[in-house]
Amino acid sequence: MKNPIEMKEIVRFMDETAPRERAEAWDHIGLMVGSEEAEVRGIVLSLDVTSEAIELCEESGANLMITHHPLFFVPCFSIDTDTPQGSLIARLLQGNISVFSAHTNLDRADFSVNHALAQKLGLNTVGTLEDCAFGLLCRSENPLHYLSFSSRIRDALKSSGVFLNSARDGDVQNFCLCAGSFDEALVSAVLRTSVDAVITGEMKHHLMVSLNESGVRVIAAGHEASERVILKYLENLLREKFPSLPIRIAEGNIF
Repeated sequence: MKNPIEMKEIVRFMDETAPRERAEAWDHIGLMVGSEEAEVRGIVLSLDVTSEAIELCEESGANLMITHHPLFFVPCFSIDTDTPQGSLIARLLQGNISVFSAHTNLDRADFSVNHALAQKLGLNTVGTLEDCAFGLLCRSENPLHYLSFSSRIRDALKSSGVFLNSARDGDVQNFCLCAGSFDEALVSAVLRTSVDAVITGEMKHHLMVSLNESGVRVIAAGHEASERVILKYLENLLREKFPSLPIRIAEGNIF
């Protein structure tokens, strides 16, 4: 008979993988719903708590959902089941499905979301952006054509499309990766490097214009598309540590 795996074992492993002290002060991470004393029967990995992810838990018999984005970004003062969030919370509670989230601590882990993105795109890691662990500096072995590489990124990430800040082609070899959203605070650090292009999920228009004027190209492939690469990495880690646990991935909005 297999020994039961308790929630606290999963929590401990996730905290080792993405240390809590690396999370931003404003972030809400850890066990969102559930008890550390609960027995885990299966896991679903998802970027967000969604109806699709809950359905996958119900279909597979999983009672733990591990997400990147927290269920609660702001304090929850009521659970109105007529609202989208309230309805999700009710389904979780009714189905005895726990939720654990690793967000900015996973963004700053030794192997982060950006590392998974670099690996998926075949780029070599150089180091983190100066004074900012959320930006990862990478380099391709050979110069790449900006426009054709953008198309390769779209296909590799199964993105519905990419936003570019320039229609001019040219060679790019040095990159700054910032999966998810590109923070305006990174601009000055990017401009102090020899970065040819920024690869991100989304970026405000005025920042794309500003970087283009500074000679830095941008490839924005979608917030979800740029971050879901971490789910496969987590699946492999968890399977190795807990081989008896069934693990599924909620793919989300695949193009």
